[in-house]
Amino acid sequence: MKANKIEPNKVESENIYFIMIISEKIGFFLKTLSKKNGTIKPM
Repeated sequence: MKANKIEPNKVESENIYFIMIISEKIGFFLKTLSKKNGTIKPM
């Protein structure tokens, strides 16, 4: 029973970490998109 009480907090913290990484990647993606639209594409 104690293990079950610990699990939700662990999963919740992992979800928050996951969301932070995703939002960071989206922000980076949007930055690169705006850079590509504003300037010559660095290919």
